[in-house]
Amino acid sequence: MSTTLALIALASANAVHPDTWFAARAEPARYSIVDVYTPWCGPCARLDREVLKGAEFSKRRDSFRFLKVNGDEAIGEVWQDRYHVVGYPTVLILDGEGKELTRIFGFATEAEFWKQVDAALGGGHVEQQMLRLRRGELSSAELVPVLEAMIVRGEPEYPAFRMRFDASLNDDGKKRLDLAFARYELLRHRKDYQGALAVFQVHLRLAHASGDASMVKRLRGPHLRALVGLGRDSAAMTELEAWIREQPDAAGAVTWFCGKQNFAPKWAEGIARAALKKKPKDAGMLDNLALLLARQGRIEEAIDVIGQARRLQPDDNWLELHERSLRTHGKPPF
Repeated sequence: MSTTLALIALASANAVHPDTWFAARAEPARYSIVDVYTPWCGPCARLDREVLKGAEFSKRRDSFRFLKVNGDEAIGEVWQDRYHVVGYPTVLILDGEGKELTRIFGFATEAEFWKQVDAALGGGHVEQQMLRLRRGELSSAELVPVLEAMIVRGEPEYPAFRMRFDASLNDDGKKRLDLAFARYELLRHRKDYQGALAVFQVHLRLAHASGDASMVKRLRGPHLRALVGLGRDSAAMTELEAWIREQPDAAGAVTWFCGKQNFAPKWAEGIARAALKKKPKDAGMLDNLALLLARQGRIEEAIDVIGQARRLQPDDNWLELHERSLRTHGKPPF
């Protein structure tokens, strides 16, 4: 096997430095699909299972190079810094030289995933759209997704373009961009919790006033993260209590948030146990309970609970990783 082919084979199994990845390409024009994920990310696992291991992916496999990058590893940080990855999963569609054609952030169905890939390969990629933006060629309907893509990519020109086209945006478009900027740029990238919180609070007040329950639901997670980041524990606790009171079916989201952020784990343990009384075979809730127990230093109890979850779902990769980390390191895998 040639050195180039050996490097490609190795990179297909193990994440490598971006420079190495693009230097090892066999065909200069061949594009890459790079899946930036973490083992603990539920949407990442779903994307992997339903799209990246799907029939359409297998059918097209010879037309692109594919790399999985664990965002929790050191090499993952290199990819994240280079491409301004702000959350998981982020799938980067890159040309042969490493220039971004588009990215798919969060879970997408198989049909939507390939629709976005085909649009990028057909000339509708982000660089082309940004060029049209600079020329003033985009319609009002086309502005918002391109400006939002600039936010997620960390483009420094975004504020100037937002001001330039502000009069062309309707209220829904402005709201979408405000929230995207607060969530991705202020909260995830710069960790400007105060700036993000200010935006979230304005839109929460508007959502409550208009009775927009879906917007309230969308904002609760990032709003809580900003509160916790600022150390405003009392306000965060009040928000959590309101969340579970108003949405009893949000127990999964609430207990996962508390476990992931290591916030009020004892309180959240009570929520998890109450939910398990109703659904004792809920592997996801058992997983959350194990995480909350581990956060309290109760590792043996956590191992017992995660073992129950694994017996219910023995093929779940995340549950396997969680149990192995608890047994080997005495802590969750993040």
